[in-house]
Amino acid sequence: MSELNYVMAFITKNGLPINDFSGNQEWLMVKHKTRGWELPGGKIQRGEGFEEAIIREVFEEAGITPYVREGPYEYEGGLVFWMGASSDSNMHLKSSNDPIISEINWFNTPPKNLAWGLVELQNIIDLFK
Repeated sequence: MSELNYVMAFITKNGLPINDFSGNQEWLMVKHKTRGWELPGGKIQRGEGFEEAIIREVFEEAGITPYVREGPYEYEGGLVFWMGASSDSNMHLKSSNDPIISEINWFNTPPKNLAWGLVELQNIIDLFK
C-alpha cells in the first residue's frame, strides 16, 4: 500500500447525503486559500498509520477530533474515510490551525468554488453506499 499518497475525510453530522444533494444531511469542508472548498485531509507522514494520519489532518485543518464510521476506501491514489465528530464539534467550529485553510463550514449542498468537481464529490459519497 505504499502507493497511497493521501488520506481524506468525509465527515457528516448524521448519515450520508444523497449524491444528488436533495436531502438535508450535512458534511464538513475546509476552504483552502488557493484551491477552494475541499474535504479535509492530506499527506501521510512517515511511520504514521492511515487512521492516525486522518485524525491528525482533520484536527490540524478543522480543529475537531473525528472518529471513523466506515472505511477507508481507496480513491485515486489515496484513502477516504467516512467520519463523524462529537456533537460539541458540530456546533463549535473554530478557525483552522493550518495557515493554508481560510474557512471551515458544514454544507448540505455543494459550495461554489469547489477545489475539484461535483462528480468527484458524488463519487466519494457513492464509496460508502
